[in-house]
Amino acid sequence: MKRWLGIFCLTVFGLWVGTASAATLEPLADEGDWGSSPIFVTGPPNDGSVFVVERGDSGSNQASIRIVANGVLQPTPFLTVPNVALASERGLLSMAFAPDYSASGLFYVFWVAQDDDALDPSTTTGDIRIVEFRRSESNPDLADPSSARLVFKTPHSATNHNGGWMAFGPDGNLYFTIGDNAAGSNAQDLTKIFGKVLRIDPAGAGPLDYSIPSDNPYAESPGGALPEVFT
Repeated sequence: MKRWLGIFCLTVFGLWVGTASAATLEPLADEGDWGSSPIFVTGPPNDGSVFVVERGDSGSNQASIRIVANGVLQPTPFLTVPNVALASERGLLSMAFAPDYSASGLFYVFWVAQDDDALDPSTTTGDIRIVEFRRSESNPDLADPSSARLVFKTPHSATNHNGGWMAFGPDGNLYFTIGDNAAGSNAQDLTKIFGKVLRIDPAGAGPLDYSIPSDNPYAESPGGALPEVFT
């Protein structure tokens, strides 16, 4: 049995094979080759590499990001992420490459945390994190785990509706969603961070250091609206 990676793979990476009348879906790898369920696929700008985010293994609370190079799933993970909560819809959910990744080596990872750790000693189970990492200087097929910098976090008490999508826009800013925390009314309240598309500039020097694009609709927080809210 094969594990399919879904429509996202097809539309982004063109994994249709054959003619329009006889198209088939090609798996990136056999099911047994994955460490856990593949959940998100992306790649660096102007680069043909395919990066696959695995949701995580409940036995170890770890999750990995894998590379498919020249059609072959590489055995060594690009990055292994520890301390991943996996109840219900939680997990390691996505990643995004900085627009200047080829030069800076910076990328961002979105996951739901299980416990407190050195990255964030004040973690509550379910906290959503966006963490910056840097590619290894010695091997472009490996990340440097020691480069981790916590960019964004928020509590998220529900085990479902965690959002999980993340990508850089053409403006160079990072767009992401964190779900509505299983309460649809949160999406209508601009003083709450849940149920929105959020936009930030993630560049920074320390923990939780990011900036608000000046043209965000609520950049000046009118009426208490959160400045990260884009729409």
